[in-house]
Formats: sequence, structure tokens, C-alpha cells
Amino acid sequence: MAATGNEGGQHGAGAGGEGRASCGQGKPGEGADGGGVEGAGWARRLEPGDARRADVEVTDTSDEPGGAVVTRVMTDFKDARLKRRLLPGAYRRGGGPKSPAGRAVASRNALAHGAYSEVPHDLPEYRERLREVRLSLNPSDAVEDSIVQEVSHATWRRDLLARHEKREAALIEHLGPSLGEVARRSGFPHGERHHWLLGLGVDLARVRRELRQLWRAHLYTPASGGLGLGREGVAVFGERPISPMREEDFLRRWDEAVALAPYSGGPLHAALQSDAGEAFQARLWLYRNYRTVNAARDLLTSRLVTEFLGSETLGRARALIDRSVRGGMEALERSQGSGRTSSRGGRGTGGGRRG
Repeated sequence: MAATGNEGGQHGAGAGGEGRASCGQGKPGEGADGGGVEGAGWARRLEPGDARRADVEVTDTSDEPGGAVVTRVMTDFKDARLKRRLLPGAYRRGGGPKSPAGRAVASRNALAHGAYSEVPHDLPEYRERLREVRLSLNPSDAVEDSIVQEVSHATWRRDLLARHEKREAALIEHLGPSLGEVARRSGFPHGERHHWLLGLGVDLARVRRELRQLWRAHLYTPASGGLGLGREGVAVFGERPISPMREEDFLRRWDEAVALAPYSGGPLHAALQSDAGEAFQARLWLYRNYRTVNAARDLLTSRLVTEFLGSETLGRARALIDRSVRGGMEALERSQGSGRTSSRGGRGTGGGRRG
């Protein structure tokens, strides 16, 4: 006889081993076996809202798209998997490329530099390379053709390694060194939370614009009054250029005011202690020392590129490829030289017998 919903809930809690009767509640009229899920003792149709629950495990039902059946109580959190399996129309993994060409490309995703790669017979580019090498070296028999294939493969690997070096060097130049290294090298005096300003060079137009905004919003009033720097700061950081002497005079007076602010207190000291004041001082230092920052970043980047290109891994790969090319060419020269010698010797011996 079919169990009621409460009976199904008690049975589900006992089978799950966690005492969660709420997960085992069945609908009225459903049996204790809950739709025939073996070993679980209960089952129910999961609603879309249950994707946020972490105390159930589900199995997909291929015959009913978007549906799922609860099988047992679980103890670990699998919310991400639940969201993929339960929600109707939820994101599902595509499974990768389907076409043969796409799968051929995806099969080389793990290729690092290619110095130890196998012969890519399936690539049209390699077949074209082999044809060109054969035309250049002109093998005369099967032995020489096998040597030519080895040389072609070695030159192919050398090109792959060169492309890898170029690509990685460009990536290093784009990403640059760590911001902490740039800060230490350039003497950046502000905290780590302002290090992001040192990334990817210094855009003076952006720095001036941010200085102008911070000055007008937070420092104009504290710098006015007795200091008389409010309007002068608007002119210095404004859109119109001013004379270098005027800018230098303003920066000198500003440095003096900042140095005296901790002793005099007042609104300027409070403004400099705020987040906006720290941001302004960091950008002002960057505006005055951008050449030093760019030089430090370029120097550290060139060191990183030099270390990468001179790494032991790439050195071993280059040496292996060079030995392969050199050994193949020497073997081909010996083979072709012995062939020419034997042909000349055969003609001379035949002439002697005729004499």
C-alpha cells in the first residue's frame, strides 16, 4: 500500500543517514521507494528553487529535459554542480569543438614551445614545409628521403620554438614586472594599495585629470585661506598648460605646506590624512616622477625578457634542435658524397675492363 507523504519523509530521513526529513518528503500517493530509486528509499521531483539547496544530490534524467530526481542526502556542498544540473535552461558545458578541424586545433592546446613535438603529418603547413625541403635537398633514394624528413621536422620545431619565444616575450612586455618591484625600484613612497598606478606606464593626461578632480573636490578649500594655493592649484592641474616656472613654484610651496601640516593641524592636515588626500599625494608623486617610473619598469621588463630567453629550458631545446639539423645535414652530405664517389668509381672500372 502506498505510504503517505509524512511516512515517505520519515523513510527518506532514515535512508539518508542525516536525519533530514525535509529532504525526504514525498508527495501524497507516492510510495516509500519514491519512484523506484534503488538504495535511496525515497525520491521527489526537484523544483527550480531547490538549486540553492546544498543538502541534496541529484541525477539527470535524459528523458525529461530540465528535470532532475533527488537520490540521497549529501554532506558536502556542491552548489555549482546543482545549478548546472537543476535549473531549466541553465548553462551547460559545451563539450569542446565538434568539427575535425576544431578538434585538431584543440588537441594542441597543451603545446608549450613545440621543441619536442612529434611529426604533425596531419597539418597542411607541415606537408608544405616537407615538400619545400625535399625540393631544396633533392634526395635520391629512400635513405636520403628519411634524412630529409628528419631535417624538415627539426626546422619545423625550430620555427615553433621561435614563435613561442616571440609570443612569450611580447606577453612579458605587455604584463610587465610586478608592481612591487617597480615601486621599490622607482622609490614609490606610498602604500601597496596605490601600486596599481604604476602599471602599464604612466598616462600623464589621465593623472592630471584625476589630480584636478581631487584638488577641486577635497583640497581646494583646505589649501585656500592662509596658504593661498587653492586657485593656483586649479591653474596648475587645469586643462590649459602653464609655464614651468609657475608650476615649479607651486610645487615648492605645496611641499612646504605638506611638511608643516602635521605640526599646525587644521583642515589641510585632516584633508591629507583622508583617503582622497592620500590618493592625491600618490598621483602627485607619480606626476612629478613619471620618467623614473617608466625607466624602472622598462629596465625590469628587459631583465625578465632576457631571463626568459636565456632560460635553461629554452637553451636545451635550442641545442637539441641544432644538433638534429646539423646531424641530418651532415648525414645527407655523406650519403650524397658516397653516392657520387661510387658512381664515378663504377664508370672508371668499366672503362678499364674494356681496355
